[in-house]
Amino acid sequence: MVQNKAMKMLRVMIFGAGEGGRRAMEYLREDCRVVCILDNDPEKHGTTMDGIPVCNPDRALEPDVDQILIASFYSSEIFEQLLEMGVDVHKIEVLDYELLQGCEKFPAGIRNLLIVLGVLAAALILWVWFR
Repeated sequence: MVQNKAMKMLRVMIFGAGEGGRRAMEYLREDCRVVCILDNDPEKHGTTMDGIPVCNPDRALEPDVDQILIASFYSSEIFEQLLEMGVDVHKIEVLDYELLQGCEKFPAGIRNLLIVLGVLAAALILWVWFR
């Protein structure tokens, strides 16, 4: 199948080099181009997960990335960290808890619902953060 240039794959970074990050990569590989995995653990920097480099969170500021997907149970802290670094809030998405726990790939309708729930979770975090 030829892909239309207007329908290019999203370039994403996944924040979390643990099991949640691995599951997120498995889930998203067909739909996104995973540029790198961000992690706060300096011992993981310079390693790879399934061929994708694990990097310092400073890379989150790179302009050529469409989205940063948080795949960690520490999502609130990471969300705050990214905001404090100056990452545009619209680039940050918190992945669904069910996905991080390892549920199998969902049908499109349920997947869209999970994305909406992730956005609502991010909105709730922002509401708590700025009130």
